[in-house]
Amino acid sequence: MADFRPQWVQDLYRRLGHEIRKVRNEKNLTQEKLAQALGLSRPAVANIEKGRQGIDVFRLHEIATVLEIPVVDLLQAGIGPKPESSPWGTLSTAW
Repeated sequence: MADFRPQWVQDLYRRLGHEIRKVRNEKNLTQEKLAQALGLSRPAVANIEKGRQGIDVFRLHEIATVLEIPVVDLLQAGIGPKPESSPWGTLSTAW
């Protein structure tokens, strides 16, 4: 299936997913255990970790709570380095 999201959005979800997987592994949690805690299926967690499935701020908060880390840690990993061009124009100075 084609992904019609802008590239920067795809990259954001991929980085968030990578960080979620990294922290989950550090906490010795399986995808199944994380899925149960979130009320999701294991394939849904796999898709989040691969960046295939977007997550809203509420789900991000739930994930951070289960992983016992601040939401900001996941967001910083998701934002990554300052982009060359930002879809937000002058707001890119926040980086």
